Amino acid sequence: MSDLSICAVISKNYLPYARVLTESFLRYNEGEVYVLLVDKVDGYFKPEDEKFQLVELEDLRGLIPDLEKLCFQYTILELSTAAKPFILDYLFKKYGMKKLVYFDTDILVTGRLDELSRLLDNHSIVITPHLTAPIEDGFVPGEQEILQAGTYNLGFIAVSDTENTRAHLKWWQDRLYERCIVAIEKGLFVDQKWIDLVPGFYDDVLILREPGYNIAYWNFHCRLVSTDGDRFSVNGRPAYFFHFSGFDPENPGPISKHQNRFTLDNLKSVRPIMEFYRDRVLEKGWRQTKNWPYFYGHFDNGAKIPDLARRLYLEMGGAATMFGNPFEASSKNSFFGWLHAAVDEGLSAMTRIEVLSRVQNNIFSLTERFNLAFESELKERESARALVAKDRQIEALLDSMSWKVTAPLRSFSNMIRNKK
Repeated sequence: MSDLSICAVISKNYLPYARVLTESFLRYNEGEVYVLLVDKVDGYFKPEDEKFQLVELEDLRGLIPDLEKLCFQYTILELSTAAKPFILDYLFKKYGMKKLVYFDTDILVTGRLDELSRLLDNHSIVITPHLTAPIEDGFVPGEQEILQAGTYNLGFIAVSDTENTRAHLKWWQDRLYERCIVAIEKGLFVDQKWIDLVPGFYDDVLILREPGYNIAYWNFHCRLVSTDGDRFSVNGRPAYFFHFSGFDPENPGPISKHQNRFTLDNLKSVRPIMEFYRDRVLEKGWRQTKNWPYFYGHFDNGAKIPDLARRLYLEMGGAATMFGNPFEASSKNSFFGWLHAAVDEGLSAMTRIEVLSRVQNNIFSLTERFNLAFESELKERESARALVAKDRQIEALLDSMSWKVTAPLRSFSNMIRNKK
């Protein structure tokens, strides 16, 4: 009997994926399945009817300082990935487990994980690299894109309850609490880029190159998938789990929205597993759940929270505590009220959220609005300092533009990021 349990993180619209993952794991293994919901049930499904044990974010409040801050400052992707070390830590502490595997919910288990469990007898952490062979064909992702996203794919990580693992989870939690963002220009890609450092920190980290683990679009160039009924193998060896990152069950042809190298037509060996997975996800209710609302997607008055507002709130740091609960729109000094207030008399009735929208949609229109006609880099910086001096909080707003500014606009971003 396996002593290995697994966990995953979902928003409620991804419930079918969690169901497929759970059933595939339990088909071959005897451990427990725990699913953290970074959302609210809100009556959309009955947790007691599921084959996994549901963990709610509220259960992690003792591990996560200011839970509302974390849920507000991150997009759904960022929050889901930031939660990983917290759910692992929670399960170790609550149930006294010795071995745990985190899986993204878009994973299908296709074999027993006994060997993985045995590997955790001698290693604290097991991770898989995106690439185990060079790739230079001009398609995406290539080696450079993988470097930007992270050497190791964090749709999977296996850990045992050791001193090194506890130290790793604490370190990972600290980094992800405020730096789990998609910001390639800052060298960050949610939780994943941080793990590039982990093999250098600890001696008992195993980089698992066995082809049967974490089979996905990024390694199909060196993985030959074979099918025998409902059994799957890769490179002539057992396949333990496939990862369907970026897969659309209603349009499986592109294989993944994150790549342009393969299609089902030019990689026919993966068609059976893709169609098998598509059928399982659709059977579990994908069309019914895909549009279920995300609880943390709106202020409590129903107004949608723009992604750039989240980034602004995050980049305010400790100053954001003056707003209290950021989801509360009607409270005195609310973040919602601050966003919808005029920036200052010099910008007429233009509100901070309008400025933010201009940043998001067209940075040049923002430049025109401010009438910044600069003749040199020095004059650009002086003008930016004069502008942000009117309101310290505008400085944080303008600073957040680096998230969306593309390379050709980087010099302008650097100008407005200049501090007094």
